[in-house]
Amino acid sequence: MSIANMDNLREQVMINQFVLVAGCQAERAKQLLSAAKWQFEVLRSSLVFVLLITAHSYILLSEKLLLMKGSLKL
Repeated sequence: MSIANMDNLREQVMINQFVLVAGCQAERAKQLLSAAKWQFEVLRSSLVFVLLITAHSYILLSEKLLLMKGSLKL
């Protein structure tokens, strides 16, 4: 197996892993991995960070909406 074929196989494995982790399409995973210079762990860590920030923002927004309705008493 040539080096190019091994690189292709390695990239395809990373694409498949990222699709499973991120739940995105393979083409989007390839774009993101390429932009991250195929550093899967760096990209995965970034994704987890973004998801945590998004979840935290959603929780804060939900609490504010409940406070506005008078349903939540702190």
